[in-house]
Amino acid sequence: MTMTTIQFAGGAPAAPVASPLIRRVDGMEIPSAGIWPLVRASHVAIAPACDARPLETAVHSGHLVVTPNVDDATVSLALGQDGAVRFTGQPLMVAPTSYGTVEWAIEGLVRCEQESAAMTLTLGYHGVYRRAGRAWAWFTGSGRISPECEDSREVVVDLLFEAPLNLSGGLW
Repeated sequence: MTMTTIQFAGGAPAAPVASPLIRRVDGMEIPSAGIWPLVRASHVAIAPACDARPLETAVHSGHLVVTPNVDDATVSLALGQDGAVRFTGQPLMVAPTSYGTVEWAIEGLVRCEQESAAMTLTLGYHGVYRRAGRAWAWFTGSGRISPECEDSREVVVDLLFEAPLNLSGGLW
């Protein structure tokens, strides 16, 4: 868990204060509840065919909605020109890994115009990072888009979600 120590002038540091940006659930660190907007500088690549290498796709918008019950969280992405490709999914599982991160298995639907397909993502949560008065939750991973009657396509992601405004004014 990230801790913040406050140093007062002429005195000893105060006791560590838990960051309002993270919380612990069943021994796992996860971002605090709120709506975390997707940073457009995030990276998403989607394979155009089952045997093709993933190609970078424009990131238009999105968000991570973290709820008090982590199983009810939602990941939404709008990709491609004008955000025409939209993905919305929820965790099937959120569990710690043996190497210290937390893995989120996400399942949902990707839609483009009148078509939709199942999509799965396995995201590794790397923590909340801060710099110059801003903070981001960082997730990386990969998954598959599985259109009906077609072979699945690979998806690779590197996602940054900016801290919600209601949390950004805290002691972190």
